[in-house]
Amino acid sequence: MEEYQKSVPTDSPFAYLFFEPFRLLDQDKKDQAIVNENEKIEMDGTFPCYHISPGGCVKGEFLLGLIKMYFVAERDVGNPYITRIIPGDAEPSSVSWTHGEIVEIHCRRFRLVDNALELFLLNGKSLFFSFQSTDERNRLHRRLLSLKLDNFVDYEDESKGSLLRYSVEKRWKEGLMTNFHYLIHLNKMAGRTFNDLMQYPVFPFILADYANDQLDLINPKTFRDLSKPISVQDDTKTEKFVMNYKFLEEEYQREVQYGDSEIPLVSKPYHYGSHYSNSGIVLHYLVRVLPFTSMF
Repeated sequence: MEEYQKSVPTDSPFAYLFFEPFRLLDQDKKDQAIVNENEKIEMDGTFPCYHISPGGCVKGEFLLGLIKMYFVAERDVGNPYITRIIPGDAEPSSVSWTHGEIVEIHCRRFRLVDNALELFLLNGKSLFFSFQSTDERNRLHRRLLSLKLDNFVDYEDESKGSLLRYSVEKRWKEGLMTNFHYLIHLNKMAGRTFNDLMQYPVFPFILADYANDQLDLINPKTFRDLSKPISVQDDTKTEKFVMNYKFLEEEYQREVQYGDSEIPLVSKPYHYGSHYSNSGIVLHYLVRVLPFTSMF
């Protein structure tokens, strides 16, 4: 413990949280900090991570305290919901929340790596963090689940339902949930989040009939074929993508057989050159909405 204490500069933010026994803050610190005077963070309660938001990634540390949790950023997060714990231009921006504010905890992916965690709070907001590894994320996840979280809801168990309550799907079918909220639940189950533009929630096109003023909800042709991507609902468009794939496949095989480079300079064949949802597409549709307007 003494060696660890020496490695923490005494003038750094939250340095006083790492020293045993509990030591009370002086009056000036009490006036400046939003931290309970009896707060303490264990040595294994610090997790290097990135805070992920539509505005970008901010490096910092996730601190697990006895009373609250904190994210201490290395620089200004630029988020109106993240305030300065200790005022001063040289201090990093931070956000804190109590254990009782956590409603849901979800393991997430970030940039296709299973190393992220998303926390949903009582105020309706969520916080998305990416960690150094899956093991590091899982270690924090286990620690969080071991805490006394008064308002925590097991989302997976809740969404499936039981003998005493309807599942999400059952509530939607019975008309107890709107289409919007049902799709939001599906997006959440799929790991999509408003915090990452590359995994932003999607709302699929479900109609095929845009010609008639009145829709025949009994006729299957009124709706799109959900077994196929939206770009190949028409057979003529399907043929176009198949031909494109075959052309790229021939080019790739030609490069493999006759190319001078050990590594083919032509990519493997594919049907689509981009994903249906990425940050560029999301920003295109949200350009008139703050804060996305400022991201161009």
